[in-house]
Amino acid sequence: MLLRRGRVVSRRAMSTAATDVPHAMQQLARGAAAVVHGDLDSAGSALAAADHAFRENGGGPPHYSWPLRNAMGQLAHSRGDFATAKVELEAALELATESSMSGRGDDAFRDLCGCLLDLAALELQMRTPSDAKCAAQHVRRARYMSSHAYRPAAALQRPTQELFALASVQQSALGSAGPEDGGDMVRALLLDARNDDDAAAEGRALVALAGVALSDACDVPDEEKKAARKLLEKAARTARLALECTQKDTADLAATQLQAGGTSLAAAAVLASVDALLSSEHSDSSTVDNDATASSLADSLALLPENQLDTVLRHCAETHQEPEVTAAEACRQLSPQLGPQHLAVLQLRRQAAGGRQVVWGLCGSVAVPRCIALRMWLNP
Repeated sequence: MLLRRGRVVSRRAMSTAATDVPHAMQQLARGAAAVVHGDLDSAGSALAAADHAFRENGGGPPHYSWPLRNAMGQLAHSRGDFATAKVELEAALELATESSMSGRGDDAFRDLCGCLLDLAALELQMRTPSDAKCAAQHVRRARYMSSHAYRPAAALQRPTQELFALASVQQSALGSAGPEDGGDMVRALLLDARNDDDAAAEGRALVALAGVALSDACDVPDEEKKAARKLLEKAARTARLALECTQKDTADLAATQLQAGGTSLAAAAVLASVDALLSSEHSDSSTVDNDATASSLADSLALLPENQLDTVLRHCAETHQEPEVTAAEACRQLSPQLGPQHLAVLQLRRQAAGGRQVVWGLCGSVAVPRCIALRMWLNP
């Protein structure tokens, strides 16, 4: 018999606990893969089992614990719970730092840099000036660490460059631009993605450029309506190209569905805002494809977590409410869960106003690379 934490524990119990750790790791790997592939129900059950097993064994060492916390954060991110996601991803970063300091970290800093980039991706989607600033700081730290690693990882280069460019773009859209020109960096990323035939990265770059054009159009003085209109039309064309990228055949469609959903949602946000701006200027906006805008909006909203959006809209539809009332009710119910700046909430707020209100938060819409740390952990 042994004494542990004030309890008498038999050697058999200790042996059972020891065997639980490999089982917990199997559950963690299964849950992490499910998160990456967008199977949220399977991910939730597997990660819950892994979390329970680790807690029964004192939490486990940091090099076991950080992937679990990161996966839990990505699961919350995918379900639209940004507050919980940020807590979990910050915990994962702290544990990865502890693991690195104890000598168990990765020589290329893929663990630390992956956690930093995942946290930055979440902060960019929260769309506030303070979060955009934090995202830029996290990406700069990841860029410095990855370039000064003992064995630099080529797999970190593109997501680091992409998030750095997107952070610069969003800071500019939110009125807190840094010294870097995010638009030029995104254009360079777009060329690289096309050369590598990477449809997911191409779509994210295109939707970022559409957001740049939309923001530029919003900054044009009222007396220069022609210039503003050209920028709006450019934003719409670029957003539609981004939507086309989400529909391209890929080698692993399941693995990219989560990415495509974010791109589709951001592109639909740009199209909705362009439509609203042009419609407020002219009653007959012949250059705007309203059917395409409505379709892309519906498709992108359908990709949101079923336990939130679909349930609300189904309930509203069953009560036979008018579309504006349905959107307003859905917005009221989803806002506390997703946050007032979530793209779905902003879209619904616009629809509740009859579809003609410009919701300025949509101008900073970005699609971000996701699950960077987990992809590298699953494929070392």
